[in-house]
Amino acid sequence: NSCPGHIMRSIGDVARAVAELEFKAVVQKYIERPMLVRGRKFDIRLWVLVTSLRPLVVWSFSDCYLRFSSQRFSLNALDDRMVHLCNFSVQKDSSAVEEEGGGGGGSEGKEESRGAADDYVDEPEIDEEGNMMGARAFAKHVERLYGAGTWAALQHEMRRCVLATLEAGRHTMTKVGNGFEWFGFDLMVVENVLPHSSSSGGRVVDPHCPLRALLIEANTSPDVSHSTAVTAAIVPAATDDLLRVVLEEGQAAPLSEHSRAALPRAVADPERLCPSFFDPTAGVPASGSFTAARGASSTLSSSNNKPSSSDTAPAGDCCWEAAPGFPERPCWQLWHVEGHEGRPEGAAVAVAAATAATAATAPLAPLAPPPAL
Repeated sequence: NSCPGHIMRSIGDVARAVAELEFKAVVQKYIERPMLVRGRKFDIRLWVLVTSLRPLVVWSFSDCYLRFSSQRFSLNALDDRMVHLCNFSVQKDSSAVEEEGGGGGGSEGKEESRGAADDYVDEPEIDEEGNMMGARAFAKHVERLYGAGTWAALQHEMRRCVLATLEAGRHTMTKVGNGFEWFGFDLMVVENVLPHSSSSGGRVVDPHCPLRALLIEANTSPDVSHSTAVTAAIVPAATDDLLRVVLEEGQAAPLSEHSRAALPRAVADPERLCPSFFDPTAGVPASGSFTAARGASSTLSSSNNKPSSSDTAPAGDCCWEAAPGFPERPCWQLWHVEGHEGRPEGAAVAVAAATAATAATAPLAPLAPPPAL
């Protein structure tokens, strides 16, 4: 049988592999021109929390993270998993592969296969021990490349993928009591090239939405182990804050199907509202379906209920550096409440027109505009 993640060059090869698997397979178009950082391919692991299905209520953890291949990207080695697969379960073995002379580097050595450091002097560092990067460093990077508002625009793209996936699958899910689901969405990023721009003398990236997000897959019960320095920093913050959302703040309490555009309880902390989608000063209506237990705190936004730096921050507090569109410390943020308009797309994602020329000269672009979900 064909191994998982195998890349094939022809429809015939795909048909034969699918037949070998008794037609129980997922076939995806390979993304030939992904966005690269330091010459390496990456995907984004985005944590998503669903606390209601009808109406659909979706949260996301503010600090997603990037998972990198350990070797420099090339289409000349399609069978090299260390070049094309970003899963930590694959890349954790990259050191052993390099010692054996594989992994795209061969006898050229690790540093040459990854590219000279001087080639990427203006790009953020990757944690080489785990081949990962935090979202805040990446957000600063794309804002520097494409202009202010790019990260917010990319968040809209990621939410588009998330909502389309959940809408397609929510008829298969059932909420029981105060139940919720924590998903791990895997997404890739490509440049959003305007149609026909290449044929007219040069690629032109859409200045209002320079980057597109493409869905790879969605996972239930994603890995939350402390496998790398990046995940060891954000996993405790995510798990602790999830308990605040569903227990102290009661946001997993059942909603009536008629409670559209409402939450079980009003959001007391404005940092709970992702600024790309909601005006923190406007809030979201509450249905009042959650009743706090006797003795529970009613001031959930007070400092007593927020994690202290000693509780969740790693040494040096490196992951919580200030970045546009991020809360002071990582937390779960509201992304969608079915029936509630929130902040319209474009209101928080305008990119200065002057950045369009800079974006047009960026080195990577998709071969064609990505298909809509």
